[in-house]
Amino acid sequence: MLIDIDLKNHLEKGNISAIPADILNNLIEEEFLVYQDLDELKYYQYLLNKATYASDTLSSVILTTYDYNLACIYCYERQENVIKPIYMSIETAKDVAEYIERRAKTIRPKRLSIALYGGEPLLNIDAGITILERLKKYCSENNVKIGNGLITNGTLITREIIERLQEYNLASIQVSIDGTKEIHDKRRPFRDGRGSFDIIMKNISEIVDVLPPKTIVIRVNIDKMNYNNFPLFLDYLEDVGLKYKIKLGIGIPRGVFPYCTKMQFSEYEIADRVFNLWKTAIKRGFTYHIEPQPALCSALQENSQIIDPKGDIYKCWAFVGLKQYIVGSIYSNKYKPIYYAFLTKMQPIPVKCRNCNILPYCNGGCLYEAYYMTKDPFNIICGGTFSRDSLEKIVKLYVIERYRKILKEKGLWRKLVEDD
Repeated sequence: MLIDIDLKNHLEKGNISAIPADILNNLIEEEFLVYQDLDELKYYQYLLNKATYASDTLSSVILTTYDYNLACIYCYERQENVIKPIYMSIETAKDVAEYIERRAKTIRPKRLSIALYGGEPLLNIDAGITILERLKKYCSENNVKIGNGLITNGTLITREIIERLQEYNLASIQVSIDGTKEIHDKRRPFRDGRGSFDIIMKNISEIVDVLPPKTIVIRVNIDKMNYNNFPLFLDYLEDVGLKYKIKLGIGIPRGVFPYCTKMQFSEYEIADRVFNLWKTAIKRGFTYHIEPQPALCSALQENSQIIDPKGDIYKCWAFVGLKQYIVGSIYSNKYKPIYYAFLTKMQPIPVKCRNCNILPYCNGGCLYEAYYMTKDPFNIICGGTFSRDSLEKIVKLYVIERYRKILKEKGLWRKLVEDD
């Protein structure tokens, strides 16, 4: 909420009676002000449980293969020996679809969300199409909406594939490009050493105009090697006419192998670096959805799952292929004990979290960052992606973007000033 100086002063001094009734009611309605007899920890636990067991959407990330056709220099999956020539068979794909149908008949969701992932999912697109085709039929017969997304390195995208996925309500395509050609080709080459930049950009240019604007999200994985290259990459995207057709995403590679330990930013550097990049992108008119809000990690939600090529079920993307984090199988109705550790991570609320006012934003921190930092994903960590500093930066970016939109609507927009 954007407020004026008078309201700011009233709130800071506790002069609640001086706040106009309509504004006061709005502050209460939006829960910026709460009644003194509200136990906010109990209310948080209620909202957490509500999000954990929500059943409106049944979300499934499908790994069509563990195989991958690039040799990214920061790939944690390759370092963990997850990348293997294992492909989902058509028979297994049919079993996956049947399993999702069973789950849907039990919880009766309003929507099925299916994301194709890998490895590189387009190495085995037939398995993905098999799943989507059967689930489309189920959704049509049961008044359930279906949507799908694609997470790909972009080297195998074709117009034909995209037009086929559009039959199942394709909502988003995430493609990783780590900067200009010179930088990207060093970071994300093919296995034989060839650069992948030109092929990816050619493929994007051939599909971008058959999709609704901003369907494609170009994700830039940032570390010390390519941080300063980001503005040049924005120049390139603008020069080739993609500025208003795509969204931007920023990722932070993580790992304990030599490249990452040398090149990744520290926990204390991440918020400032990401803030500076987003600020640069926003000022130049690029789009990314930035809104600070409570969001429970999908790994902690009952009706969100990741299914690998063999039918094993995981909860967190980062643990796929690590057998100790398999929580179940599409061929069984029973879960392994570790499944319940995911769903109850914040029960009871850890002592160190009880007086923290960013608890509903953090929810105990990122599972993978906890694993990376402490070797136990269920440890509570402070810092990293969901740090207080990170939230402050997101709020600033949100306000900058909101002001830009307001000024444009009023015809007053020229350019953002250099300072905050």
